[in-house]
Amino acid sequence: MEAGKYKYEVLQKYIEDSIAAGTLASGDRVPSENELARMFETSHITARRALSELVNKGKIYRIKGKGSFVSERKKQGDDLVFRCLMALDAQHDFSLLQMIQGAKQYFDAKGVGFQLDLVQADTRHHLDYLFALAESKSAGVMLWPIEPDQYIDAFYRLQEKGIPFVLLDRRTYSLQTNYSGSDNTAGAYMQVQHLAGLGHKRMAFIGQDPSLNTEKERASGFQLAVSDLLPGEQCYLFYASANVESEILPLIRSGEVTALVCVNDRTAVDCLGKLAQSGISVPEDVSIIGFDDWEPARYTQPALTTIRQDFPEIGCQAAKLLWNSARHKGRGVKTVLQSVSLVVRESTAQPR
Repeated sequence: MEAGKYKYEVLQKYIEDSIAAGTLASGDRVPSENELARMFETSHITARRALSELVNKGKIYRIKGKGSFVSERKKQGDDLVFRCLMALDAQHDFSLLQMIQGAKQYFDAKGVGFQLDLVQADTRHHLDYLFALAESKSAGVMLWPIEPDQYIDAFYRLQEKGIPFVLLDRRTYSLQTNYSGSDNTAGAYMQVQHLAGLGHKRMAFIGQDPSLNTEKERASGFQLAVSDLLPGEQCYLFYASANVESEILPLIRSGEVTALVCVNDRTAVDCLGKLAQSGISVPEDVSIIGFDDWEPARYTQPALTTIRQDFPEIGCQAAKLLWNSARHKGRGVKTVLQSVSLVVRESTAQPR
């Protein structure tokens, strides 16, 4: 062992020297914990610490189930730091965390800085912070906008300052921007397709905020699917202002509605609770399907059938868009939509 060095530092230096010499290039797999332990006749704990130190230094990154790999080497003077602006929103904490993790993994692989900025879930606070970021030296900004159409002036300011940005999950049609999200229209179509396959013909769409483009896309997918799959059948659209007890329950009890298509899982869980209080059984009296695959929705009674979004991949693709925009400015903007998938659980069944 080299004098004055701990064993893990020797292993660490071996890998760093291999990277510097080009023996290990960007993207190459690094010797595993087991391989390092054998090569240096040391313990797995020592090898694990050496790899952890290299991850912390940004020299390597890990992919679960595949191993450790060499990060992309920075060019001299290339000290990029990307910012991620998120709202402290308990309603979306699970999905936001997954998107952040996907973005961080991508930037770690590139060996560049990634700073998370958490701001109060209030549009005014969000905008103030975004205008401040426009005056910073950020390489780029990704953000989850609370009300996207209220951000147009801030987006123009970022463009004026030459700071690329990408929207996560929520977008605006008032301005062309980089955007990474799910195919909401296809997901809502899939909801109706599943219910129609079970024999349902009379459905109601339950939304929350019709001003959000995400919800507009899902409502559009719902209506398109009803038109394609159930021509001539009447469908209903309700939003947060609707009273479940006075407006929706009578339709269920009369048989005019046999299935509820919810804009997201939180809405579906809320409906489950109100229906249970009113003596309506799910799925015996009415089927319910959600959207998102929100973690708590897996443990409702009955467990919620839903549409799953790939949140980590949404974050990863957002990071990729931002990286490419920062490296190749002036190439225009791009939209990347992730496919969604149906998760069948216990809240949907054939109508009686």
